[in-house]
Amino acid sequence: MLDSRTRPRSAFFRGVRRFSSQVLFAGFLGLASSCAGMSTGDRGELVIVGGGLRADNALVLSAFTEGAGERVLVLPTASGVPEESGPGTVEDLAAHADFGQSIEVLEILHTTPERADDPHYVDPIRDADALWFTGGDQSRITAVFRPLGVDTPAYRAMVHVLRRGGRVAGSSAGAAMMSDPMIVGGTSRAALLDGTAGGRFELGLGMGFFPFGLVDQHFLRRGRIGRLAVALEETDTRFGWGIADNCALAVDLEGRSGRPLGERAVLQIDARDLERDGRSRRGLRVALLSTGDTIDFATGAVVLAGHKRALEPLDRFDARSFVPLEPFGDDTLTHLVERLSTDPTTPQRAELDGIALVVRADADTRFVTGDATLVGFSATGVLLDLEVDADAVSAARARNRR
Repeated sequence: MLDSRTRPRSAFFRGVRRFSSQVLFAGFLGLASSCAGMSTGDRGELVIVGGGLRADNALVLSAFTEGAGERVLVLPTASGVPEESGPGTVEDLAAHADFGQSIEVLEILHTTPERADDPHYVDPIRDADALWFTGGDQSRITAVFRPLGVDTPAYRAMVHVLRRGGRVAGSSAGAAMMSDPMIVGGTSRAALLDGTAGGRFELGLGMGFFPFGLVDQHFLRRGRIGRLAVALEETDTRFGWGIADNCALAVDLEGRSGRPLGERAVLQIDARDLERDGRSRRGLRVALLSTGDTIDFATGAVVLAGHKRALEPLDRFDARSFVPLEPFGDDTLTHLVERLSTDPTTPQRAELDGIALVVRADADTRFVTGDATLVGFSATGVLLDLEVDADAVSAARARNRR
């Protein structure tokens, strides 16, 4: 049985930095990641943002700023344009800041990694009440703060912030780096067909702030269900958490609980009963969660918001009007789950070039909603299969080579 805190046991992961060809062995990564998971302790809070965060999203931005303390730092380490992302993030946060809250950029950049050892930059982190990591490339974050698995003074100062009950947030790349290991890059299709062996899907050392499984971002819009499922299998991890654009997962580390923030905000994947059949993966359980739902990270159990009512099968959609979907297209998984709610006896399928994404229901599947228009829609216990037809994949590859 897999456990949400299980650390990687695969032979190796590709390098921590995408721009590096170095290969790190799992024994080294396993040691680094287990230390990271323990070092954060059981205190503090996280706000893990899926990316694409709009400046007017008061629900998510206030979840970070309210009660975060007086000293807030923005770290644009992941960004390729830190001169824009840093001040832009400060402006967005300041619009929702508590009275007297100071929000400033700390310029530890991917081009200035030496600052992660410099007391002039480390001391402000240690004294901060909250930290926000911008988007960009998550590998830049780990390359600066945990180069080759070595924890810098700046990284240890971040852990100190959480140990004394502080708050750490990140959007996009700043979300991906939360777990350890982390997903470095790659598509769902590449992950399903070749795993990490093909070089087009990479796992690496993360920051380890979130100890309850693996995190992925821009999740539903970019169809990343396949790569997160493969990442769970490769690292022998039970739970994965996909965060949607302009949404977040708020995490109470001490209480071991989480709150989705937004409509269809968080996708939980439970790989406990995953079965492998060639390149196909079957028997995953997923839950699609919205504001008001809560998560018990100790068990993976989900409690749906009390005001939501059971959604009875209805002909809300004319089945004949269901347009074909690509398995990893924009919000495909969301559409399939909603279609399944109209008739749980009929599995819903999206297929292209030999790969199919299939959702189905059984006695443990539930659909609920906040109102008749499906605001607050949530689903739990949905069965998910990722099917790969090797012959069809080969035929598609041959066509593409012509």
